[in-house]
Amino acid sequence: MILSSAQDIERYTGTGLWGHLSLDELFFLAAQQHPDRIAFIDPPDRRKFTDGDPRQLTFAQAADAVEALTRHFVALGLEADDVVAVQLGNMVDSYLALLAIMRAHLIACPITPLWREFELAQALPQVAPRAIITASRIGGHAHADMMRFVASGLMSVRHVMTTGRDVPDGVMGIDNPLAGATLVPGVALPERRRSSANHIATICFEGGSGKAPRPVARSHNQWIAAGLAHISASGLDHGETILNPYFPVGLTALAGAFVPAILSASTLALHHPFDLSALAQSLHATGAAYTMVPPAALSALLGSGQLEDPGASLRRIGCVWSPGMTRSAAYGGESRRGGIEIVDIHNFGETATYAARRGNACQPGRIPLGAIAVAPEADAPTVLETRIQGGMQKAGGGEGVLTGTLRLRGPMVPAYRIGAGVERSASAQEAASDPENGGFVDFPARVRICRTDPAQLELLPDGADSESIHVGQCAVSAVELEKILAEHAGVADAAVCAHPDPIVGSRLAAAIVGKHGAVSDEDIRNFLRARKLAGHKIPDLVLSVASIPRDSEGLVQRAELAALL
Repeated sequence: MILSSAQDIERYTGTGLWGHLSLDELFFLAAQQHPDRIAFIDPPDRRKFTDGDPRQLTFAQAADAVEALTRHFVALGLEADDVVAVQLGNMVDSYLALLAIMRAHLIACPITPLWREFELAQALPQVAPRAIITASRIGGHAHADMMRFVASGLMSVRHVMTTGRDVPDGVMGIDNPLAGATLVPGVALPERRRSSANHIATICFEGGSGKAPRPVARSHNQWIAAGLAHISASGLDHGETILNPYFPVGLTALAGAFVPAILSASTLALHHPFDLSALAQSLHATGAAYTMVPPAALSALLGSGQLEDPGASLRRIGCVWSPGMTRSAAYGGESRRGGIEIVDIHNFGETATYAARRGNACQPGRIPLGAIAVAPEADAPTVLETRIQGGMQKAGGGEGVLTGTLRLRGPMVPAYRIGAGVERSASAQEAASDPENGGFVDFPARVRICRTDPAQLELLPDGADSESIHVGQCAVSAVELEKILAEHAGVADAAVCAHPDPIVGSRLAAAIVGKHGAVSDEDIRNFLRARKLAGHKIPDLVLSVASIPRDSEGLVQRAELAALL
């Protein structure tokens, strides 16, 4: 399925940022050229969160596994542009599955393993998956059992597949093809297709506004453009090692690690988030040249001295900012520590990503206004364009400041949104961009123009009373969660807010007014678990209070609440 316009295909192919090879084709090309180079390395503690021993695969071994799984998909009768939802941990199997889905001309829909039935019921009907891939367990949760139940409510699903030992009835184990065993040798691989790089590769979800998660489709070429931007910022050389500590579900992991590893034929080492001591050990053990972490984790790592080994190979480390996150001085503004340079990464939902090495012209929370080149060379093509939609407001001292919302376009930005029935009809697409405004896509980030030369946009942190709370890279709708808490029989009033965390930056706190005295924190957590909510929506801190601070219109005063907690 190709959703990009003919004009965009011609324009971006002409710049050289779009090409003719899909991600899976580029991976197999790397496997032909470097068969004995290590392609993937499992987390050393894999057995702690899922079944199976940690694996290390060469490009040739990984290519064999991808082809075996591709044949398995074909034998199941999956057809081109069918959607396959993938909910796996940060392990080798996840990336083999993504590549096999692409090789079979299917559309991958990676889903965070944090989601439970509540979020899956909101998201999956929008993309009507034909198949689901998961693990028998991720952490302490039985995902295969859960997905068997979820699939029973989706008319579109024909197959549920799982990794791991405990395969429930009605679910198909796929450990053998993931190990490279061809169970259906007579099944031919699909023919290569024309314009393969312009076909949709993935559908990822973004959310946090209180509405259902929104599906965002991205083509192979759009992923490649985003990956090239990260390669330039990280200075990744051919054949180096990237250590990825993020779940393989969106721009952070895929554009920041998976796609760059394919484009540079590099090794992708994996870490199941987030144990900083284990991460530091893996950086040394794998010889990684680059990794990415949240700002608070970066501050903790730099402060611990664990990265200052003169024999370490780490050259750059990405600092991944969430939209609306406060740029706290506690995270430090230094551009390097010893021989390690800092790369600031700003992701705008699933719309676009911006990465740049920190320095005098590039500071956390700022992005260029206008055209952003993919590389520092003068003739480098534009990979992203930014604009501001807004008006003048008074700042401190009465100075006028232009503030507004962010507008984005470029070869990494999907200019369309997916409606129900994506697996069958391109007519289900909706325009995400406004043709009258040059194809720019609006992203709900608060920005203002900085009086710099060249001009920059400052990304403003969410107000203390924002209804969107960021827990690591996950956005939580405060209003949605408060409505659910209000359904508890013992709760008279409830509100949630963020509280600081030294690793991921912030976690979730809940204030509860009981109808008949205090409600225990475990009672609240069990109630939310019974509603099948994602783990990041379960408050870490639950306190009983006499009342919730609200304004005259009844809106929660979250800054006051946070101070109270």
